[in-house]
Amino acid sequence: MTVEERDELLEASLPVNPRDPGSRRYVVRGPDGLEMYDIKLTRLDGDEPEFHGHPATFVPGKLLSQFRDRGVLQQHEYKELVKSFGALDENREYLHACLRDRSGGPVLGAALFP
Repeated sequence: MTVEERDELLEASLPVNPRDPGSRRYVVRGPDGLEMYDIKLTRLDGDEPEFHGHPATFVPGKLLSQFRDRGVLQQHEYKELVKSFGALDENREYLHACLRDRSGGPVLGAALFP
C-alpha cells in the first residue's frame, strides 16, 4: 500500500465517536471485492495524530449504514454485512454494559472490547 493510498483510507474513514479525535475509525472500500480496515490512534506527534490500521473483520453497524448512504456499499452488500456482523455488534454492546461498574465508568478489561 502506498502512502497516498494510506492517506486516502484515513480521509475516507469514519470515527466510532465523532466527538473524539482519537476515536477508533473504520473504512470500507471496493469495488473489486470489499476491503475493510480498522484504524487506531497510536500517538500524537506534537499536534499531529499518528494512526495505524490493519484489515478488519468487523465494522460497527452504525458505520456500515453511513458507508451505504455515501455509496461505498451497495444495498445488498450492506444487508449481508449487517447480517454477518449483527450478532457481533450486539454482543459488543452487551459486553460493554457488563464491563462497567455501578458508577458508569469503565472497569479493568473494558479495553479488551473496544
